[in-house]
Amino acid sequence: MAAIRPTQFLSRIPFTIILVLVVAAVSWGGIANLQPFRQNLFEKIGERVGLLPWHMQRGELFRLAMSVFFARPGIELTLALVLVAVGVGTGERRVGTGKAILVFVGSHLAVLLTLTIALAFRNQRTEGMWENLLAVAFWVGPAAGYSGCLGVGCQKQPEPRRVALLSVIGGLLFARAVWAGHAYGIASVRHAPDLARLLAFGLGVGIGRRL
Repeated sequence: MAAIRPTQFLSRIPFTIILVLVVAAVSWGGIANLQPFRQNLFEKIGERVGLLPWHMQRGELFRLAMSVFFARPGIELTLALVLVAVGVGTGERRVGTGKAILVFVGSHLAVLLTLTIALAFRNQRTEGMWENLLAVAFWVGPAAGYSGCLGVGCQKQPEPRRVALLSVIGGLLFARAVWAGHAYGIASVRHAPDLARLLAFGLGVGIGRRL
């Protein structure tokens, strides 16, 4: 019997499973490394992988890639892994692995760049904020990517399931984003993932209509 090459073996594993394992490994490893800063964990993670307009101006594009695998600590990490499995799995099942990867990466980049531009515009119109930007450095982990895939997967569902899923999930994401904005503040790092999910889900629905 012919031996299976490592590349052949990996190609048979769904992208969703690989992504869940990578997010879990990177997140747990990063959180363990930052345990000495437990009291300021969110701020320290933001310093390492968060994104701000001046990071882009300085060419720190590695933050775009790093942040996608770094989910938030605690119960949010467990929830993120479940949502990665559901969201990316739904998209991969409906449009295939290659397109799911493109949607995941494209949604992540599009949402991060949109939020970065919005933050830059906001701070240009607000005096005395640039020196405090690091305090609101944001990162969204895999939230934008899996939400984009979920949007594609829902859009590809047959009627009437499609309308029901889009209405329920879209409504929940909108309500959560509004609630988080009031609870944490629009500029809070804790609000960024909720806003990213809403934007990426809508983007995914639009992409799904064209696939």
